[in-house]
Amino acid sequence: MEIKDFEEWLIDFYNQRGWTETTNFQKLGFLFEEVGELAQAIRLYEIKKDLPVPILNDRHKLQENLYEELGDLLANIIIIANNYNISIDELITKHKHKLLKRFGV
Repeated sequence: MEIKDFEEWLIDFYNQRGWTETTNFQKLGFLFEEVGELAQAIRLYEIKKDLPVPILNDRHKLQENLYEELGDLLANIIIIANNYNISIDELITKHKHKLLKRFGV
């Protein structure tokens, strides 16, 4: 799926459920929550101890957990960007240019 197609689908999906009716500041809180969940998923994948989760020895489930949490994080970023009329394609292009300008080829 192309990024633009996913972006449009996601915005429609969120709108249908009323999930876009919170403020951007509230959405930022959701983004931070997802960052924490991603941190836990990475900790499970890398360290595999000290967390009461039954998937510790199943590499496939750990990988699926990473997909889920990265997807949740991406979705929150897309929704926040959309609220500021920033397309993900444009965001990617501008970020690439920033990196090239700052660090060269």
